[in-house]
Amino acid sequence: GAIGTLSSLSNKATFTAGAVTETGALVVSTMGADGTLTATVSITIIAGEFDHFDISVETTPIRVDGTITITLVPKDVSSNTVIYNGTSSPWLKVTVGTNSANLGTCAINTPVEFPWPSTLRNKFGTSTIYASINGSNKGTSSPFQVVAGSPHHFKITQPATNTSIQAGASMTVTAQ
Repeated sequence: GAIGTLSSLSNKATFTAGAVTETGALVVSTMGADGTLTATVSITIIAGEFDHFDISVETTPIRVDGTITITLVPKDVSSNTVIYNGTSSPWLKVTVGTNSANLGTCAINTPVEFPWPSTLRNKFGTSTIYASINGSNKGTSSPFQVVAGSPHHFKITQPATNTSIQAGASMTVTAQ
């Protein structure tokens, strides 16, 4: 596979590892007096140190009277999955427009369900989840939509007050 790039400098070369965690072979060949000479070495590209979290939000859009399930996957700078050995649990915050609320801490590599924050129950639109460690942003989810919850009750907006109506006549009634 394409495990990296090789830049040649006469009898030396510099190998630069690619961004994908995998194993491949580096093969060097030359023509000599006795035919083709070949040397092969197996190279394994491993993930680097923790850099950020990929944040996934399950079941979108989110209803303001429901729950939100979030999964954090630790990644290196090249977005390879790494083992997170941090001492701090990531803290999650959700925003809707310019409004935000804290969700609490989250496990790593495990879906965690949170109730939608009551302070954002009347906020609709585009939302984002942020994960931070010790106040430093370590991940941002893709934007998702927040929509109204399930109907709880109706409000009659037309007619605005009780109205008498003649038998057999009709009137418009609007419920919201």
